[in-house]
Amino acid sequence: MQQKSYPREQWSKPTQIIKALYGGRDLPDGWTREEGQYEGHSTITLTNEEGQEFTFINEPLGGLSALPDYQEKMEERLSRRKLKSVDAFGKPLQIPDLDALLLAGSVPEEFVIPGWVPRGCLTLLYGAGGTGKTALMLTTAARLAIGRSVFNELPQLPFKVLFFSSEDGRKQTGRRLRSIISRLGIDGEEYETLKENLRLPDVERVNMSMVRETNDKSARSTVVPSAFYHVLLNVIKQEAPDIVILDPLSDLFELNENDRMQVSSFMRLMHNLALDQNIAIILIGHPGKSEDSEYSGSTAWNNKARYRIWARLDRDTHTVELRQKKHQYSQQAKALFAKWEDGAIDVMLPEDTHMHIETRRAELANKVYDILEGQERLGKHPTTQTRAESGLISIVMQRLDGRKKVDVVAGIDQLLEAGRIAIVRGDGKDGRPRVKSGGTTLDFYATRKSMT
Repeated sequence: MQQKSYPREQWSKPTQIIKALYGGRDLPDGWTREEGQYEGHSTITLTNEEGQEFTFINEPLGGLSALPDYQEKMEERLSRRKLKSVDAFGKPLQIPDLDALLLAGSVPEEFVIPGWVPRGCLTLLYGAGGTGKTALMLTTAARLAIGRSVFNELPQLPFKVLFFSSEDGRKQTGRRLRSIISRLGIDGEEYETLKENLRLPDVERVNMSMVRETNDKSARSTVVPSAFYHVLLNVIKQEAPDIVILDPLSDLFELNENDRMQVSSFMRLMHNLALDQNIAIILIGHPGKSEDSEYSGSTAWNNKARYRIWARLDRDTHTVELRQKKHQYSQQAKALFAKWEDGAIDVMLPEDTHMHIETRRAELANKVYDILEGQERLGKHPTTQTRAESGLISIVMQRLDGRKKVDVVAGIDQLLEAGRIAIVRGDGKDGRPRVKSGGTTLDFYATRKSMT
């Protein structure tokens, strides 16, 4: 449609006539109207006594607009859409030169904790409630702040640490920190360095939720940064930390943890924060209710994080096993063990870890032996079947809640190697007990004491 460009003031009377028409009035003398189409939308074209045409369009969002106004609005909306697509990435889309890209790839990844926690992205630490995650991370924060060895890696220069924990108030945090300072023997110059580098904002009564829902249907994401996110951003800019630890994740994200889009938006927001400020961010979370679950909610929690650590508590020995479940920029690190001692929890040295593992295996083997001996006193014969309720493995796992099957099997193997127990054929011959299931003769475990 070719529309002549008339001065704005000449559109005043046609606009009034359109309003009058929709009010049920007739056209003025000498004026005519015609129905038509423009870009798939219905139009009304008015022609005055001098033959000048004025076209009005039914807009996609409803209402009539003069053709020039309609074109301006469409251009403005298109411009806004383009701007949003750029803002979604935080900056205009760039296509780097291949040489520049390869040069960037030649720079090794920088870690705050070598092999475990890199700069510029997110690391998730998950573990069941009561595992000791907060206490362990507070010990780790203190070590980082004074430049001590962390996770048995070589000491580095002191790092500045921001630690936010909404679960523990000043008193509990103070008690834990006193135990850590005493356990690590921090005093004198190291204590002054700790005071300078370890920052513990009081957020016990603060709503730490990082995002909130938006009702803007045209927005790319269903969530936007909250007031606390901007508070955190300002603190980071003022303090210039190397690492930020946020605990717990459930307080940071109070929306639907199963909503993939919401979770992805939140994780992208936090990742961009780490990237833009060149810091490491650790989020401490709790898994789902299932014993096998190592995180909770949408798979986006795992997919959007670059590193993820799983902490598992052994309540019998008061130790915590740290195992890397995701590692994007380095080889998988060896599992570590942390131990409660003097009110603090800290990662053990490799030689202490080896001794601990051997001690732990021996303790478990003794418990398996005691359970087997108890069954024999009751006249029962636990079989070698791995899944049956009458099998020794199932009986031990029921008695020792929380034990993994692989650990129980290792304990049984240790007892067999030591000759403390044996596998016996339950066929009733030569004085042996008869053990059957569905007509099949079964093997069972027996202590040497019962065989003599």
